[in-house]
Amino acid sequence: MTTAPQRTGPSGWFNRVIMRRDRGPTLARNGRRYLRDVYAASREVGITPFLMWGTLLGCVRDKGLMAHDYDVDIGLRSGDYAKKDALIAAMRRRGYRASWDRRYKIRFIHRLHSLHMDVDVFYPFEDKVICAAVEDGGGFIGEVFEADMFDRLKEIDFLDGLRVFIPDPPEPILAAIYGEWQVPDPNYRSGTDLRNRLVLPADAPIPPLRPRLRPGY
Repeated sequence: MTTAPQRTGPSGWFNRVIMRRDRGPTLARNGRRYLRDVYAASREVGITPFLMWGTLLGCVRDKGLMAHDYDVDIGLRSGDYAKKDALIAAMRRRGYRASWDRRYKIRFIHRLHSLHMDVDVFYPFEDKVICAAVEDGGGFIGEVFEADMFDRLKEIDFLDGLRVFIPDPPEPILAAIYGEWQVPDPNYRSGTDLRNRLVLPADAPIPPLRPRLRPGY
């Protein structure tokens, strides 16, 4: 019987499987470090990131990082996105690289392990606030929120005294994303089950970010 060779290069399926398996334990070991570093870098450049997606859900519901999560999620309002290059430089000084830097989305990864941190940008579009990112195929994925959901941020203690920001209040945002967020759903799939997906025609361009449409944006 002939055994097909394993692809072990950086883009091979074997490495992707190993990295995916490693992310859960890696989040538990290093998630606090990622948050500590991004908040230190953000203070250095004068911006205010906030916890988002599964990281926000874990913070509010579980009072920590969710055991089954595999990345760190951060949001920026569009007014802070103007300092993107300064943030990337500050993170680079802390050992991170921007492994994905596309319009309105940045992904940081540390050189020592496979855990990644996604930074999504939230900005006004029509009468809402949206988050959108360009995909490899040229289209985009996005989510939509009520216009005032990110107007207020509050600083809290998280993970043994780490100071972070979350939207104030966070509950309407979690309900918009997850529905009944208070009870864990073992069948939830973050890539397909979002309730607030932004839907535009297939050939529509990514909605443009227009600064200073609202305070903070």
